[in-house]
Amino acid sequence: MIEKKAALASAWTRWLQAGKAWSGRPAARQFLLAAAVVGILVATTAGNFVPQRVRLHEGEVANADVVAPQTVVDPVRTEAMVRQAENQAVNALQQDPGNYVIDQMVSVQAGQQLSSAFVALKPLAGKPHTEQELEAASRTVAEKSGLELDAALLQALAELTPAQLEQAQNLAVSQVQDFLLSQRVESANLAQAAHVLQGKMAIPGMPARLLPLVQALVPQVVRPNLTLDPDKVRLARAQARVTTPPARILQGQVIIRRGEVVTADQVRLLQLLGLQHQQTDFLVVAGMILLVAGLVAILALYIHRYLPEVMRSQKMQVLVGLLLVLVVLIGKLIVSWPWRDGGLVIPAAFGSILVAILVDARLAVLASLIISMLLGMVAGGNYSVMFVSLAGGVVGVYSVSRVGQRSDLMRAGLMIGIVQTAAIFGLGLIFRDSHYLQVSYLGILSGLVSSVLAIGLLPYLESGFDITSSIRLLELANPSQPLLRRLLLEAPGTYHHSIMVGNLAEAAAEAVHADPLLVRVGAYYHDIGKMRRPYFFVENQMRGQNPHDRLSPSLSTLIIIAHVKDGLEMATQARLPAAVKAFIPEHHGTDLVRYFYHRAAEHDPGVAQYEESFRYPGPKPQSKATAILMLADGVEASVRALDKPTPGKIEATVRKIVRDRLNAGQLDEADITLRDLELISQAFVRVLTGAFHARIEYPEALVRQVGGEQKASNG
Repeated sequence: MIEKKAALASAWTRWLQAGKAWSGRPAARQFLLAAAVVGILVATTAGNFVPQRVRLHEGEVANADVVAPQTVVDPVRTEAMVRQAENQAVNALQQDPGNYVIDQMVSVQAGQQLSSAFVALKPLAGKPHTEQELEAASRTVAEKSGLELDAALLQALAELTPAQLEQAQNLAVSQVQDFLLSQRVESANLAQAAHVLQGKMAIPGMPARLLPLVQALVPQVVRPNLTLDPDKVRLARAQARVTTPPARILQGQVIIRRGEVVTADQVRLLQLLGLQHQQTDFLVVAGMILLVAGLVAILALYIHRYLPEVMRSQKMQVLVGLLLVLVVLIGKLIVSWPWRDGGLVIPAAFGSILVAILVDARLAVLASLIISMLLGMVAGGNYSVMFVSLAGGVVGVYSVSRVGQRSDLMRAGLMIGIVQTAAIFGLGLIFRDSHYLQVSYLGILSGLVSSVLAIGLLPYLESGFDITSSIRLLELANPSQPLLRRLLLEAPGTYHHSIMVGNLAEAAAEAVHADPLLVRVGAYYHDIGKMRRPYFFVENQMRGQNPHDRLSPSLSTLIIIAHVKDGLEMATQARLPAAVKAFIPEHHGTDLVRYFYHRAAEHDPGVAQYEESFRYPGPKPQSKATAILMLADGVEASVRALDKPTPGKIEATVRKIVRDRLNAGQLDEADITLRDLELISQAFVRVLTGAFHARIEYPEALVRQVGGEQKASNG
């Protein structure tokens, strides 16, 4: 007995340890969060589900007529009608040859296939081979490229160098691709096209001995290159979808007649109308769990597919779940009041507004749809509440797309209210319900309450979840901010350097679709640590000696590097958001303080073994935004030091700085591509060329004359 208890205790301990280890995984935490959200939403909405009278299953005989209590859209039949209309539209397009365009992928594939054949032939160039070797090479070509070659044609390769073969390859591939991109090839003229293309192979640069081999390969890669214009197909499908009326089940329509055998489709219609009676409360709850879990799963799948940054942030996931639950709980509280029209006052839009500002506008649109469906269930299946909530939520997302300050949220609330009022009024006209016409003003009330809730909750959510919204960034960019005012007064050179770096970084961020506002604000604060010892930095040394002249290179390096630590301390004291603080250490990465390192090397050749002490502590840039700032910071300082900067000097300097940072590995951990670096360089050159444009050099006498006249005119 004792051994059995010990075994059970050991098993229980292992189970607890396994559960603890599992719950520590990110996927497990996400699952637990989703389960908690689903549980709260189900508990909130399940009580509003009222079982209906009908209890019919497939194959049973109906003992009474079943009539639709309301008008609903049948999505299955509607989708079938839409698919049929789309297929008819596409079939109509296929009848007109003018609707076909050249498929560029055919040209690409032909070039790849031909290149594969030449690659397989390269080992034969410039070497004599036996017939067995040539036959083996022919088989290799067929395996690698799918093209067939007579082994006898390969004998010509023995008299060609690899360079000549590569030149022939380039010429052949170029001719084939140009031909397939410019000529319409159909099945009917396939042989003619292949013949024409064979003739095009006899061009200057093509070795005459290789021409038969090339002409044998070319016809095999030619294929029809016409396809239906995808834009016309999309337009035809969209028009078919728009013009196809939905299949409706009308109010009063007989769904099942007495004495009929119930079919699966009729059962589906009963479920669509909400008439199918559930047998037990457990099934009601199970159905609600499936429905709510499905909605939450749709939201999670969207985040997983399109918003990886949210997927990586547990705080963001908790925020989205919290807002979802909060809106539904407020809706439940309002509809619980003994007020007929309480559902029309639910401030559903505040959830969409906060998701758009704090997380992502695209996600906010989907969240608006899910919130409206949940509120419709909370209101007892009231489609009017669902429609009004959806209209307000989507307009709320649109209205805050360019919000610049918190007062803009009040204007957004007014816009939401107007749209919701129009929606309620429109529903009254549709249903011939004069009561809806009389209470349409409730839409204004709902919109204003939504904006008030958004304004009130926004600061707490920003602080609690450490999220930097565009509103917060705009506030931080205000020159009256205490840190920026101090920077201007205590380190004016650094302040103006930061402003210039901000201009550069913002232009580059726009070019690569990063967040330009975040990058600009990060630039403003990236060097605030220089306020501790401003005159140890060259931009603040107006006159007099450089204090570094009296210090050792190692001590100077410590002072220079310390501005990163000092900046982080100041940012923490000022409660700057984490997204802005990240620019302070990451804009230098682990780069070398080169000037003092080289000064130290002049006196101590063995300083290389202490190189790490001359490097910034890092980390390297972790995002595209901080990588842009690193490049902008280095570029601005280098170009400012140029003597008589010209566009050519500016561009050369910019590209050197970018290349040096890339080669030093400072950009390895940022999600930035070579294409991004090219666009960033172009943006830097454009801004710097405008800032350091060439000026006319006036003669000295004319300058004195103009200066004297200017003084005279100023009294």
